[in-house]
Amino acid sequence: MLIKQAKISGFGRWNQQSFDFVSGLQIILGLNEAGKTTLHQFITGVLFGYPQARGNKAKTFETEQQGAYGGSLIIQVDGHDYEITRLGRTDSKLTVIEMTTEIEFPEPEDKLKTLLSPLTRELFSAIFSFDQEELLQIFSLRPDEFNDYLRNVATPGADEWTQVAERLEKSATNEMGTTKTAKRPINLGLAQLDSANQDYQRQVSEAPNLARLEQSLTEAKEQVAKLNEQAKAIQAANLHDSQLEALIPVYQRRQALEQQLKQQPAVMPKDLVTRAEQLVMAIDNQPTSTVNEGVDKAKLEQANADIDQLERAINGEQTQFDRINDFKQQQHILAAKYSVNEIPAPLTEQQLTQIKQTQAQQATLQNRAKLLLGIGIAVALIGLLISFVGDQKAIGIILLMIGVGVAIYFGRQKSGNQAIQVPGYASDQVDEIVSMQPDARQNEMYINNIRNEEKKLTDLRAQKQNLTSRLDWLGENLEMSARKQKIANLWAIQAQKQAKEVENLQLQTQLQTAFSALNVHDEQEFKERKEQDLTTQTLQQEQKIVDEQLKDVDIQQLEAASSQGPRQTQQSDLAEQLNQAQKVLAELQYQWDKTANDTTLLTSQQKLADETTRVKNELQDYFVKKLASHWIQATLDHAIGERLPTLMNAAGEFLTRLTAGRYTELKYTKTLIRVKNEDGEIINLIDLSKGTAEQIYVALRLAFIQQMGVTNKFPVLIDDALVDFDPARRKVMLEIMQEFADDGYQLLYFTAHPVQTGTTLDLNQL
Repeated sequence: MLIKQAKISGFGRWNQQSFDFVSGLQIILGLNEAGKTTLHQFITGVLFGYPQARGNKAKTFETEQQGAYGGSLIIQVDGHDYEITRLGRTDSKLTVIEMTTEIEFPEPEDKLKTLLSPLTRELFSAIFSFDQEELLQIFSLRPDEFNDYLRNVATPGADEWTQVAERLEKSATNEMGTTKTAKRPINLGLAQLDSANQDYQRQVSEAPNLARLEQSLTEAKEQVAKLNEQAKAIQAANLHDSQLEALIPVYQRRQALEQQLKQQPAVMPKDLVTRAEQLVMAIDNQPTSTVNEGVDKAKLEQANADIDQLERAINGEQTQFDRINDFKQQQHILAAKYSVNEIPAPLTEQQLTQIKQTQAQQATLQNRAKLLLGIGIAVALIGLLISFVGDQKAIGIILLMIGVGVAIYFGRQKSGNQAIQVPGYASDQVDEIVSMQPDARQNEMYINNIRNEEKKLTDLRAQKQNLTSRLDWLGENLEMSARKQKIANLWAIQAQKQAKEVENLQLQTQLQTAFSALNVHDEQEFKERKEQDLTTQTLQQEQKIVDEQLKDVDIQQLEAASSQGPRQTQQSDLAEQLNQAQKVLAELQYQWDKTANDTTLLTSQQKLADETTRVKNELQDYFVKKLASHWIQATLDHAIGERLPTLMNAAGEFLTRLTAGRYTELKYTKTLIRVKNEDGEIINLIDLSKGTAEQIYVALRLAFIQQMGVTNKFPVLIDDALVDFDPARRKVMLEIMQEFADDGYQLLYFTAHPVQTGTTLDLNQL
């Protein structure tokens, strides 16, 4: 079991606060009044119920702020997370939810007990949760009181039985003292009984004639009774003799039955047979599972994984659509920039180099044209000047014409716009083509991205189709929510099936145990043995009937089957003696009735009888209480005797480590626990220091936890219980706690002192 998180709505100083816990050793650090004990008690309250009583002996941790009282815990049991919520102090509402399937259990208390089993509040408080206050209680106890406390810890629930035994012992002691002079009811009753007996004996001695008459009457009654018995014996003997011959066939049948029963196996114990029959009936009556046999846990887990992948594929499909549209939008923006429908492919490096070379050549030609244009204009101006100013008008005109021609020719070359033809490009301008290259490369990247995203989209669609086909066993054309709900329903049914399987396995195990106790191997052999037992019981019943017929018969006489005739004469003589004795008895009875009119003696006799009955009843009650108290104490001592040797050895090892070998062994007697030091001396706990006594208690707790951990590892909560340890022993204790953590235990150590180990949750920062 692992406590993963606590969410407190309202408890003591905490309101709307969450705490995360980890496996292993975790230090809950906080100064005084930081809320360590409040958090500790909240965890205990959610698991086992909040404190109900108010007053000095019970703190309820009520919050001053408005809001719900309580909160929730998230625990992990067998790999499953459960949220346990308990709200309300006096009328708490409990809910238990399995977090993976979000199933809320209809019987939360039963489910919580199952999750925590075999842990109870008493076991948790006695072993897995302790604080400084409990250590202080240990130091204040006398040795015999410590023995009682140890018994209660070693045997959870023994405290109530100890209290019952003490009440019985006290009640018995109050009724009867150990001395005659003790003023107790039974002592007084015995004195009154003795006084009544003395009064009666005195009155009897004062009436000697009545006593002698009473003795004679008694003797006469005994004589009549004796003669009646003899008469009955003779009459019975005569009847017996006549019956012997008729009982010989019965005797022979009895011998035959004995031989048959010797050949039959012993009858199985009725209680074990009944238990086995109940288990067989329970197994046969188990409901048939409604779960599709093809739908197992692995298939449901695969379906959960497929649904998750399908959701991701659907979401990924939309994402791919958005990315493709985004890239296409970017393409449209680039195309609009150049007023074209589509940006052409970017030029290769070779094409770009050629264009740049052509551009350079055109630039050279333009520069040359500019120079020659200037020369032509200069020649034309010179010719114009000569034609108007000089005498060489013809030369001037020639020069003017030559200059104008050159200017016109090279002016056209200069004004040329560097046109060039590139396939795929509408423009023939080199500068515009070159400037388009970054956008062309960007457009090509968009094209590649669109191609890649479309491929991913195709893969997602194929994956989606594959996942949808794999999930069609849930139902075709189902919405995602419907698929999830159906999976959740199947998980719930699977859980029910597993619970039924566990229950069936438990029943099968119990049945096999019952079969082993009955010394049979299987149900078929069990049925055969029952048939044999039925035969045996029939024979035994017949034997009982035969034995009943022969119970008053002397077997030797039956075998002899002889007749005794003289008994008829004996019967006649005895009848005469009986007649005479009855006459004597009638005469004595008349004299007794006449003499006994005085009721004084009868009153004393009745008083004596009343006192005798009363004292007898009181003594019976006294001995019942004494015996019950002794039985309870003996039973609890026996329970400790079976568990303590192993616990004491383990606790001694922890104590040796905690005290650095100063104390090496724990010794246990019926009255106290003592400790052996390194010198071999045996020391009583009362003679030890407070810190050492607390360390012995911690060592015992650790031994209990270690023993319980063989089957169950529950969280251990230690609330500031090491404050009296010196630094060296506290360090060893922390090492032991870390070893428990490494062994798989979760330890929450609440302390005000920083510790350089484990994970720390600092309450001072909240």
